[in-house]
Amino acid sequence: MIIKPPEHPYEYPEYIEQSLKEFKERDWTGRTLNDIIREYRETFVTVPICHIQMRKGTVVFRGRKNEGDELFTHLDQVGLKPKDKVHSFGRANVPGEAVFYACTNEETVVREVTQWYINDNGRAQDLITRGIMGMGWSPFTSFMTISAWHVKEDLNLALLFNAGDKKRPVAIQEMAVERMNPADGHTENYHKSFHKILDFFSNEFGQLNVKQELDYIYSAYYSYEIYHQTNREKPSLKLDGVKYASIANDCRGENIAICESSFKNKMAFLGANFCYTYNTNGRDVDADRTALYARVNSAILKNDKSFEWVQSEEDVDYIVRVDDDYVPFVLPANGSKFKKAVIRIGK
Repeated sequence: MIIKPPEHPYEYPEYIEQSLKEFKERDWTGRTLNDIIREYRETFVTVPICHIQMRKGTVVFRGRKNEGDELFTHLDQVGLKPKDKVHSFGRANVPGEAVFYACTNEETVVREVTQWYINDNGRAQDLITRGIMGMGWSPFTSFMTISAWHVKEDLNLALLFNAGDKKRPVAIQEMAVERMNPADGHTENYHKSFHKILDFFSNEFGQLNVKQELDYIYSAYYSYEIYHQTNREKPSLKLDGVKYASIANDCRGENIAICESSFKNKMAFLGANFCYTYNTNGRDVDADRTALYARVNSAILKNDKSFEWVQSEEDVDYIVRVDDDYVPFVLPANGSKFKKAVIRIGK
């Protein structure tokens, strides 16, 4: 057993390194979330945070797989999953807590919803054992609903890093380099320990080999601490959630996960489309895109928050309700050579 040092444990990098090794090797089967919380806090005291903002006005995207071509009927079905229906650990959530997951681009949404990266690596069976897809799942095509959401107020997020940071936005690349320099007010030892732990959690957010919910336990725990504003360095900084690279899309997009209160206070629904999606599976079909998607139907949001679906149009990306009017919303062109909307699929 390692003896905890008398000062803040971050001042002792060797203690941190050995403690992280033991913490990682713990078998949490049959134990509770409170056991994890207690052990981490007793050992490491605080969780490290690298703060980044997502600015007001940003548009993010969320996806939900449809059952065949059955359309969703209400806004609640594409938004925040109710906490009473969250029964397992996810990459950024613990059981019993509602968390809003979204991506910075639509291609990443498609990859995240289908988790095709597992199929790309020849492990399609994991999709079935994890309950993501049924036995009738196609590895190449799928129907899903992609919704667009508007950030009404700046989101304060805890940024996680990744071995693929050089593929991420320039601002994140710069932060990845800058974080190697000791911060003012901290010793070199503190700095080393801080980033050892941050790297530990970052690696958990980036892991590929996920076969059961406990494989998410460390990333989910880190997110829990962020959402609950406890046990954190800089406790005065109010955080909304976490930001991490999309492993499903080879770091070609960013994921965010924010807590329920931040979703309700800082996010607004723009529109939704029922889409047909295709996994390129490494084929050079449309430049270097990993997935193709086209809209079939667009949602009209009614007063009671139900959806009426209309045929999608080529020159409108989403139909947005503003008061009692419906206005077209157009995203910047993505350079695709294919049409945005499809009128007919198959015969």
